[in-house]
Amino acid sequence: MYLITRTRFGSFVAVVLTLAATVLGIAYFGSNVYKTKIDNSIRSHTEWTPENVIKDPEAYLDYRSQETKTALVKLNTSGFSIIQKRSKLESQQSELAQKVDLGNQSLTNLKKLYKTAESNHNFPFTWEDYNLDKDQAQKQIIKLDHELTGYTKLLAQYNTAVTKLQAQEEKLVEARTLAQEQLLKIDLNRESLKIQGITTDLKDSLLQLKSILDTPLFAAENPHGLASLDDLMSNRKETVNSDEFKSILMK
Repeated sequence: MYLITRTRFGSFVAVVLTLAATVLGIAYFGSNVYKTKIDNSIRSHTEWTPENVIKDPEAYLDYRSQETKTALVKLNTSGFSIIQKRSKLESQQSELAQKVDLGNQSLTNLKKLYKTAESNHNFPFTWEDYNLDKDQAQKQIIKLDHELTGYTKLLAQYNTAVTKLQAQEEKLVEARTLAQEQLLKIDLNRESLKIQGITTDLKDSLLQLKSILDTPLFAAENPHGLASLDDLMSNRKETVNSDEFKSILMK
């Protein structure tokens, strides 16, 4: 009998709680006034509102201090990652720039030799230890031009990526400076609080402390869209396009 009564009472309580939750839900979503009151109540217990800052300024300063220190660690880690990525990209950028310079010199020399051989009807001719007849020379010129076009585009992408990383590094330096300045302000406010207690100026100073995490932090993006050298070397034409060859030769 006792067990049955207890079970019924438990069911009754569950029904009452369900009805209460339903009524509250209807009131919350059906009444803007009630919804605002509930939201404000939740906010006052979960966020550092101006009222909460004034009630417990020491805890607020501790909160902002820890948050800023955590952000500073993340900024330092991101900065180190950017330096590593930029160093690697700059090395690849320099290597590719040298390859483009060498390719341009070789292509210029090859076109000069071809024009001379064509004028003198003197094929084959020697270029870079290669003995080229007219057809081979034309194919070689087109091949080099295609490679240089691809490498030049790739080099431009590397240049853009390095520039972006440099800009991101500068932004991180700015963010680190802001974080360090905020830590100094927190220490100054803490000392003022000990000496003077809450004053109007100190209240204003406390409310000016903002989350460093709200500051735009520019993390380094991995360079994307960079074609591999194999991609650039693929799909080469094996036959000579007369118009294309003449256009390349006139460059």
